Amino acid sequence: MVSDVDFNTAKLLGLVGSVMVTISIFLSVISPLVGSLTYLAGLVLVLVSLYFLSEIYRETNIFKYAFLSVVLLIGGFILVAFLLLVVAGVALAQILTSPWVGDFEWVRPRHGATVSIEASAAVLSTFLLALLVLLALILVSAYLWYKAMSILSVKSGEGLFRLSGLLALIASISLVAGFVTVIILVGFLLILAYIPLVIISWVLLAVAFYMLRPPQPPSLPQATQPAFV
Repeated sequence: MVSDVDFNTAKLLGLVGSVMVTISIFLSVISPLVGSLTYLAGLVLVLVSLYFLSEIYRETNIFKYAFLSVVLLIGGFILVAFLLLVVAGVALAQILTSPWVGDFEWVRPRHGATVSIEASAAVLSTFLLALLVLLALILVSAYLWYKAMSILSVKSGEGLFRLSGLLALIASISLVAGFVTVIILVGFLLILAYIPLVIISWVLLAVAFYMLRPPQPPSLPQATQPAFV
């Protein structure tokens, strides 16, 4: 049987972590480095809390889905950063190997134009590939997070967990749809809607942790009273 200290610790870690993630979004505007570190620290606290809660409710899928969600999201950003470094390297190499004449005209050797077009196509295709990979991982990560929150909502009886996960999923869908339809105005609106939806989802998660109550022990069946004639 889980003690009250274990439950209270899990609840406190989840509450503090959720608040830190929410604050990190605003800190990122002032200092991206401080905001990123605060976000990661808060996310770790939430994951530790979900691990404790998965033990308390005897449901490992709570932590498993949440952990996979975070790994896919962070791994996606690392992969995209690597691909973008490759893109930057190719672009830099193209610039360094192309001499200038005047201020605006490129002088290229024979067949140089063909090489330039091929290099530009490689840069553009790598960038698009990185973007598609990131968007796909964001969607999968958000769905796994929603699954974790839904299970926790059922086990704990606190519906705000599921609502928080649902808003995070809707925010991710809005972001992906925004990039897909960025050519038209609605795409920019969908992208802009991502941040407030994410903020609301983390605020709701903090409230859910605050309102979380200890699991009640199963009630014992009452003894059958003997019938008197």
